[in-house]
Amino acid sequence: YLANNAVYTVEAGHISIKYNRLSGVGSTTFREGVHLMLPWLERPIIFDVRSRPHTMNSLTGSRDLQMVNISLRALCRPDPSKLPEIYRNLGTDYDQKVLPSIINEVLKS
Repeated sequence: YLANNAVYTVEAGHISIKYNRLSGVGSTTFREGVHLMLPWLERPIIFDVRSRPHTMNSLTGSRDLQMVNISLRALCRPDPSKLPEIYRNLGTDYDQKVLPSIINEVLKS
């Protein structure tokens, strides 16, 4: 049981960080491959760092007061060196918290 739960795998295109029950989120990132952890004390948090498309539609007014439906497709991916900070501040669903406000700001201008 102990040996089976002490090993975890990070798939290609993913990066993990470790959460420790005593010290919190660690500052090191772990790339693809097999990694060790302490079963009860640590748990891996795995992020997808591949570029992913996000499409958002917005209804906006033009200069001649007509309503125009605009769609924007943005490709984004997290900075692997900033993953511990992103997890501490925003969590694992960082793209759903940050991207809508940025995309709406770009579409309205």
